[in-house]
Amino acid sequence: MQAYTFTSSINAYTLYKAAQALQIELFTTEEDPSYPIPHQALRHEQAWLLFTEEHSLAQALKGELHGHFLPQQFPPALLDDKWAFAAWLAAQQDLTTGLRQWSLDEQASLVFPCLLKAKHSWQGSVKLPRGWICRSEQDVQQSLEQLTQLGLDRSAFFFQEWLGDQAHQNISVCGFHDSQNHARNTTAI
Repeated sequence: MQAYTFTSSINAYTLYKAAQALQIELFTTEEDPSYPIPHQALRHEQAWLLFTEEHSLAQALKGELHGHFLPQQFPPALLDDKWAFAAWLAAQQDLTTGLRQWSLDEQASLVFPCLLKAKHSWQGSVKLPRGWICRSEQDVQQSLEQLTQLGLDRSAFFFQEWLGDQAHQNISVCGFHDSQNHARNTTAI
């Protein structure tokens, strides 16, 4: 089986390593990869497309990239709205429901550990922080204080279920990169 990703970021490299373990050949279409992922132009429509960013997924939804990916139809407005996408995903009976989420007003209902994260990757020209893992109410308060210190609008954030630190049987990749505070960088599969 072949699969393609369209970047060579840490998330793409994590996909590459996970695919190797599953005997899936994964290539990047990026011509000068920053991580050691084999480069190959997208060759045939039978390959699976794996996305690490919104731009290439938007292209695939418009029919500009050909291959298999799921879900193949959903509103493009959801591409960079993590809150709305999770709500949409939960409403789709034929798809996995995704992770639980709570608004900032629902702090009393939180289940720990959870993740305080931005609804969007960007707010205007400002790249928003990817999130804070909160293992207690004290962590929640510290994270919310950081939002205030950074001058960020709290309405742009929400809480999401964190799967925890134990091993899980899933094939999903996420990564958090903070160029100003590398102690917050993490990759999870």
